[in-house]
Amino acid sequence: MAGIILGIAALLVSGVSVYFARNSSRASARSAKVAEAINRRDRQPQIEITRGSPATRQIDNVIYTVRNDGPQALDDVIIHRPRSRNPDGIIYPIGITGQDYAEDEIHLGPMPLTGEARFTLCCGGAEHLPQFRVHIQFYSAGDEWEGSYLLPDPRGAMPRELRFNG
Repeated sequence: MAGIILGIAALLVSGVSVYFARNSSRASARSAKVAEAINRRDRQPQIEITRGSPATRQIDNVIYTVRNDGPQALDDVIIHRPRSRNPDGIIYPIGITGQDYAEDEIHLGPMPLTGEARFTLCCGGAEHLPQFRVHIQFYSAGDEWEGSYLLPDPRGAMPRELRFNG
């Protein structure tokens, strides 16, 4: 009889041990996911987009500079052409400055820390321009970040800066 009671007690202790081990394992997995998410957030690209000289109605192109402010070098930066939210249906092409316009997207390529690249937007000669929003993808060390960003006004009097900090 004492052996049966001892066996039942051992079984209960082992069941409680399995329960706590499983909970500990789950907590460790959650902690690892949180640490991974924090690491990814801390490595999120920070870029600055500035506009050069404003485009006049006679000059329908404007040049933007993209600078990598860290925290790491980027393997590739892809910018998709703006999608018009106006019913005008106009396509506003973009291209790497000094090259032909791309059909839909441009690859600025690798960008080291504090590295810069320039792209040209054909904003058109209309008197009133829409807001230009581009989709940007960033790649670094096997990770990808992306977002939709409003570009500084092509014809504004003073250059505006656009910072992406996540």
